[in-house]
Amino acid sequence: MQENRTATPHVLPNDHPIRRKVALAYRSTREAGGSHNDAMGFAMLAYYEERPEARADRLAASHQVAIFISSAISSDSDWFWKNTKTSDYWRS
Repeated sequence: MQENRTATPHVLPNDHPIRRKVALAYRSTREAGGSHNDAMGFAMLAYYEERPEARADRLAASHQVAIFISSAISSDSDWFWKNTKTSDYWRS
């Protein structure tokens, strides 16, 4: 079965609080002028605070963080990108 890469990432309801924490860490860093890489670092830290066992597979953790951020952007992209620095990343 082929993966549908255009679908909005699905986040289970019990993961919504973690998604919020991760997305806010990313967004807050970008809003403060941080780069995408800086923001991903803080989002990863937020994820590890909630799921310390995820450190065992950092690639899977990074994938999950990307899903959480993508889901948050899909939920309300105008709010998510409001007041953020965009010159160093894909969004113009």
